Amino acid sequence: MRIVLVDPSRTAAKFVSRLLEARDYDVRVFADGCEALAFIKSDPDVGALITTAEPLSISGLELCWETRLIATSQRPIYVIMMSSNNDDDQLSAALDHGADDFLSKPPVPEELYARLRAAERFGNMQRELI
Repeated sequence: MRIVLVDPSRTAAKFVSRLLEARDYDVRVFADGCEALAFIKSDPDVGALITTAEPLSISGLELCWETRLIATSQRPIYVIMMSSNNDDDQLSAALDHGADDFLSKPPVPEELYARLRAAERFGNMQRELI
């Protein structure tokens, strides 16, 4: 599965991308939300977006919303919001803006992998239904 990872922190992006690459995910890393969105629009193989709440240029909530508008029944995209702020308002806002899931930052590796397995199941089920 191709995953778009959006995080303005080079350290955090490197940490998460290494976790993903260790499990053979195809990862594309962006600091800027608008650049990530343009890539998602242009690449139909993107199956998941993992974004922080604070990417450059647009908010993580806006990125969730815009990605949800790109996703269709023929093109499922699983959206995960990642934040170090774990308050209930942040979680509610992320889900209301189109996120499918929410992760604490930095992510626990096994939790990240489990959520991506769920994303793959979700995408496979949606394609089977079509």
